[in-house]
Amino acid sequence: MNAHKRSRLTVLPLMLITACGGGGDSADPMPTAPDAVQISFVDTIPADGTVDVAAFRQGFEVVHTSPPGSVFDLGVDCAAADTFTVRRDLVDHSNSDGLVNHKFSCPDGPGAGTEHEITVRANVEGELFEGSVGFATDSDDAALSVVEEKRIQRDAVEALFDSYIEDVVIGEFELPFLVEQLLLSLIVDLAGNEWDHLADPDVLYDVVAQTVEYSTISPDGSVSHSLSGLVAFPDLTSAEGFERRDRVILLNHATGSTPSALSDSDAWYILANLLAGHGYLVVAPDNYGRGSTEDSPETYLLGNRTGANAIDLVSVVLASGDYVLVHADSMPMPLSIIGYSQGGHSAVASWLEAIRHHRATLLPSAVHVGGAPLNLYGTFRGVLEKVEDRCSGEGYCDLVDPEVQVPFATDRILPGVMAYTNAGVVSDDIIDGDGLKDGFASAFLDGSTDYDRLRMLLQLNSYTNIANPSETFNDEAVTIHLYHSDYDRLVPVDNTGWCNFCSVISISMAAKS
Repeated sequence: MNAHKRSRLTVLPLMLITACGGGGDSADPMPTAPDAVQISFVDTIPADGTVDVAAFRQGFEVVHTSPPGSVFDLGVDCAAADTFTVRRDLVDHSNSDGLVNHKFSCPDGPGAGTEHEITVRANVEGELFEGSVGFATDSDDAALSVVEEKRIQRDAVEALFDSYIEDVVIGEFELPFLVEQLLLSLIVDLAGNEWDHLADPDVLYDVVAQTVEYSTISPDGSVSHSLSGLVAFPDLTSAEGFERRDRVILLNHATGSTPSALSDSDAWYILANLLAGHGYLVVAPDNYGRGSTEDSPETYLLGNRTGANAIDLVSVVLASGDYVLVHADSMPMPLSIIGYSQGGHSAVASWLEAIRHHRATLLPSAVHVGGAPLNLYGTFRGVLEKVEDRCSGEGYCDLVDPEVQVPFATDRILPGVMAYTNAGVVSDDIIDGDGLKDGFASAFLDGSTDYDRLRMLLQLNSYTNIANPSETFNDEAVTIHLYHSDYDRLVPVDNTGWCNFCSVISISMAAKS
């Protein structure tokens, strides 16, 4: 809700939808306050009025602004519902209020073929505000289908890894062959001294890699049965004496990767095979907008969506029963989450999705976050400050390389935000080819209210501005492993240095290089 819209003149009647499904376990709708001011939601999952929400969905989101100290009464009419609010500080905005993200959990799903309602009531210094989101569910169960399968021998997995390391290390240099081999030898020796298995991956088993499609949510919250991903696991037909592993691994891919393509040049496909070759069940979802949904904009750094999609794939893989010979029979299932860069952001989102909506079935034990844009807003603003030559000595601006980062803002960050949320702007307003339109950067930095909603959405998808970190990151079972390079040209290292949850949970900070 906006501070300047609290006048009684803006009071609107609220028509709350009565639940007509869900059975006897559903809660009664919250009564309507006749003098309440309508809440204007910044974002909701699902969108209001969606009629084909997945019946197996467990998590729902609504976001709006509200002053610090607001008291909320929240409700969702499904059985055993649970609610939680993440509060974010909001800066550079005409509204001085904070940003609140209410999370609603339905542990057993809302039920097939039923109508439901999410309701929010806020008391702000004695004034009442209310809002609601109505939706209906479909009648389909979650599904998993295997589209393609490859079997890779262990020596081929090692060869893929060796080839990738060589290409990354020396592929961009035009050096004589002997110099290349000497350089590669020095780097392999260094890697071997620093990391036990990087120079010698020592794959134990042949691997099966599958392209799969599965049931999850579209960006608007409606059901999608066609999002793609990768599942990799040891080939047990040739694995003598195999013992089931104690956890499942979730890989969140970096920018430009599509694990489901099973491409020998894709780093996340190679990493999935490497981990599967050590005996683990590895799950690697494509972001919405890649793989089977490549004709749509990518949900780039939209945490509430990427986290939900990733955990949905883990859940449907485990529920299928097709991989039980690989992992331990545990409930909840221990889960290690790994992501780098964009994937590091998705790894945090996946972790929070798991602990907020899937505590009964998933138990994150380790989250590896590398080079992640945890302060998405700070990084985006830093790009604009660099473009306008207005750096103030902070790393988010001084470490920016506009030739690298401006195309990522125009090709990656902005399209998804504008396609899947109400950002208040369209592409023609701010993007000109691969660059930014004249005047946009200065207007954004100077506080033009035209970009208030865009500022809010970028801050909604940041993790360094959480006002209640002790509650939000309350997870005694997990250790977060952070690593970042001082020389990262795309994501300034201050993103990790300003970690919002470092003082709240157990943190392992790798030495920056």
